Amino acid sequence: MAKVLTVTNRKGGVGKSTVTITVAAGLAMMGMRVGVIDTDSQGHAAHLLNVLEANGLFDALINKRPLARCVVEVPPLHYAPDDDVGDGKIFLLPSSLMTYKIPHELSGENVFDFYELIQDFTDQFALDIIVIDTPPGMWVFDSSIYMVTDGFLYVSECERLSFDGIMKTRRQMAETSRKRKKWLGRGSEIAGILPNKMQPRTNLHRHNISALTEHFPDIIWSPVRLRIAWAESANLRESIFIYAPGGSEWHDAWDMTHRVYAWMTGRLLAEVRTEYAIKV
Repeated sequence: MAKVLTVTNRKGGVGKSTVTITVAAGLAMMGMRVGVIDTDSQGHAAHLLNVLEANGLFDALINKRPLARCVVEVPPLHYAPDDDVGDGKIFLLPSSLMTYKIPHELSGENVFDFYELIQDFTDQFALDIIVIDTPPGMWVFDSSIYMVTDGFLYVSECERLSFDGIMKTRRQMAETSRKRKKWLGRGSEIAGILPNKMQPRTNLHRHNISALTEHFPDIIWSPVRLRIAWAESANLRESIFIYAPGGSEWHDAWDMTHRVYAWMTGRLLAEVRTEYAIKV
């Protein structure tokens, strides 16, 4: 089964959807076959990939429609500056208004339905990795998402209250990993913590990131700086790779992509950066 990376934070507005789609686009441009599952009824993944919003996840999981009728193959011109991405592709299982009903429609006997969906998604589309975008807040479907997750990417703003949530979430992830290892024979891990919307000129943000690095020295990723280009590209429904080639945002996007690739393949980050050195 493909590696499953879940992009998470219970706080809204931290940039989970943007990170999900940026990483998916970067991996596809590196030749990966990437599945994206949007579990948020706001349907932001479809918006950012410039495809129609739909209840694909609900239809596949609850209405049992064939995956081929629920999944959208995203045209490369929607996320890559050069339409030629080789073997790389993005396949989106989108969400819309019906998604919030999923946990109410699933009964106890259907606890492994999402796990089976992940397996079918992997097999039918020959996926290398699946990236799951999650909604803010807590909901009953969290346990199903956590059960299929190999690695969590925790996206956080550079504020103290956002960082406090990491400690609580980390404990829950550890408990989920223990149960997952018991039932599935393998645990899960925090692939990385990504400080987002950093303002490097502020003492507050520099101090908070230093403190976070002291607590989690091995899993803190390079901060993503707050730049207007991120909001502009989302507004235009363009990936940052198309909107700001060669800019600082473009470099931040490739850094997070390379880190996900290193995690999914078990390779050293330095090796990945050397092999996949990107030129404008």
